[in-house]
Amino acid sequence: MRALRILVGRCDEKTYRSLSGCSIIIAATDPVSIRCDAAALRLQALEGVPILALSPEARVLAERLVTQGPLPDKATVDALHISVSVVNGMDYLLTWNCTHIANAAMRHRIEEVCRSLGYEPPVICTPEELMGE
Repeated sequence: MRALRILVGRCDEKTYRSLSGCSIIIAATDPVSIRCDAAALRLQALEGVPILALSPEARVLAERLVTQGPLPDKATVDALHISVSVVNGMDYLLTWNCTHIANAAMRHRIEEVCRSLGYEPPVICTPEELMGE
């Protein structure tokens, strides 16, 4: 199993709604950009975990996740979180985002879009679901 170094937090509105590049994912963990001690702690915990690139393929998949319906327009960052995981062949996508990512009602549609582009989606779940009891 490979680890994924992506934490999606809140960005400013312009960045949040764009597919302009990897900075929208990395910026969420950058303590300078959001001025938060918690972000510094998250970065420290992820030391040594590889950073996955936002490839053109991941951008296409992210756009499809929004335009083909499972994710709303306001969930562009969530679409990128999913697409980078998918395109890089991750086994699991762990998230506490149950609104748009670890959402049982949306999961099937997310998987359909991924498979329509030839990708096998990861298991999408919360850390708690992965660990079990």
